[in-house]
Amino acid sequence: MFTTCWRVLRADRTTEPLNGREGSPAGLDYYAVCVDTGPMKQMLSERTAATLIALTARPAGLRLAELARLTGGPLSSAQRNIESLLDEGLVIRDGEHRPRYRVAPDAPADALTRLALWRLSSGRASLIRQQVQAMEGDARLPRLDLESRLHGAMADPETAKLLRDMAERLIWWQRADQSLRRPERLIAQAMAIGTSDDADVVETVFGIEAMRHVLAAAPAGIFDPRKWDYWHLRFGYRRTPPLPTRPA
Repeated sequence: MFTTCWRVLRADRTTEPLNGREGSPAGLDYYAVCVDTGPMKQMLSERTAATLIALTARPAGLRLAELARLTGGPLSSAQRNIESLLDEGLVIRDGEHRPRYRVAPDAPADALTRLALWRLSSGRASLIRQQVQAMEGDARLPRLDLESRLHGAMADPETAKLLRDMAERLIWWQRADQSLRRPERLIAQAMAIGTSDDADVVETVFGIEAMRHVLAAAPAGIFDPRKWDYWHLRFGYRRTPPLPTRPA
C-alpha cells in the first residue's frame, strides 16, 4: 500500500508534501504526518475534493445549486459536503435565503487546493475550474422534469384522483387543473401543510430528490418553523438553514 507524507507548517496552517529537504522555513516548526494513501482517499471523497476546487476557484462564493452542478452530484450530496466543511470551520456561509458558501478567511486555501488536487485527476480539476470561470450569474436548481412525472402518474385513474383531490384541498384558491400545471408548488404545499399521506403521495410520484429541491428553493411564507425543521431532519441534514423570510 502506498504511503503519503505531508509536512504541516504550524505557524500558518499550511500543508504540503514532504520533499526530502532537511529543516524548515525560518520561524516555523513542522511535523510530518504519514498516512496510507488508500484510507486517506476514502476519508476525502471525490465530491468533497471537487467542492474544495470549486470554492477555491471562486473566492466570492458559490450557492448550493451551483456546487451541485459543478461537482456532478445531487443537491443532497452537495448539502452534506458543505455541512461537513462548515463543521470543520473550512467554509463559511454568507446570507440566509439562498446563501453563498466560501472558503473561510483563516482556512489554508492553498493547502486545501493541493490536497484536493491530490485526490482528483488533473483533468477533472481543470474542468471544474473552467466551468467556474465560465459561470455568469446564479445557477438555478437542476430541472427535474416534474411535468413528465406528473403526466405519467395521471395516466393511472386512482393516482390522478389522489392528485386532483390534493390540489383542491392544499391549493384551495384556484382550480385543480391550474395547480397541477405547477407540480413544484403542489409538492411544497404537501410538505408544508399536508398530511403524512400527502407527503407519501408526492414522494411516490415525484421522488425524494424532487422534494429536496423544492425545500432548497422554497420561497418565504410556505413553511412554518416546525415543518422547516422537520423536513431538514427527515432528509438527514445536520444543519437547518434559517427559514426564508420576506424582505422588511
